[in-house]
Amino acid sequence: MIQTYEAVKSDSHKDLSVDHKVATLHLPARIVTKGEADYAQKMRDEDLNDPKVAVPFSRIAWNKAVMDRFESQKTIPKPIYEAEVHVVRIGDIVLCTNPFELYTEYGIQMKARSKALQTFVLQLSGSGTYLPTKKAVGGGHYSAIVQSNLVGPEGGQVLVDRTIEMINKFWP
Repeated sequence: MIQTYEAVKSDSHKDLSVDHKVATLHLPARIVTKGEADYAQKMRDEDLNDPKVAVPFSRIAWNKAVMDRFESQKTIPKPIYEAEVHVVRIGDIVLCTNPFELYTEYGIQMKARSKALQTFVLQLSGSGTYLPTKKAVGGGHYSAIVQSNLVGPEGGQVLVDRTIEMINKFWP
């Protein structure tokens, strides 16, 4: 602890820049394919016949939501997910929020492209879902299947790009 103090004792700041920006980002929602909708219906139908599965939060509702999204896409072919994002600058650091549980790649992109000395990415600041990368979707893990996300890799990249724009506007 003494070594830390020696390193920072003369690095005091009296007039810190403090600023806050908030934006509602319109991210492309993850598209449900016919195959995904068919699989969700198959799983839902199987579960309807098993009373042990029919609990308040169940795969029945989980899969039904996917089927509903697929039907909705017939009238809204390019659905949008609104995500509230906050960016707060405090001196040389920045905090940015998003409503998702991000795959690490997105946070690393934000930190690498930020002009801030240090960037803190605060996840699950809202009612979002997992936000998988393209590679993760291809792998099919629980957190990357369509039932677990409302936004896919395309929306993830928009989130990164727009968040970086917001951050970097704080620095010339």
